[in-house]
Amino acid sequence: MRLPPHEDSTERAALGENVILLANLASSAWLFLGFVRGRMPFARLERWQTWYLIVYAGCVGSASGSIASL
Repeated sequence: MRLPPHEDSTERAALGENVILLANLASSAWLFLGFVRGRMPFARLERWQTWYLIVYAGCVGSASGSIASL
């Protein structure tokens, strides 16, 4: 059974967003573990989270563009 084209693109967008969130969670956990162990400064985790806002903004921008095309 094939999905209608707009549902297929919605599922792909959701999968892409989940991959982005998983990457952020895994990296944040790794950096936080380094901070708790005393091997990394907190500023490194803070810099990572601040930089990742750009990725979220790109994800939101591309999702709103695909919704507008429906």
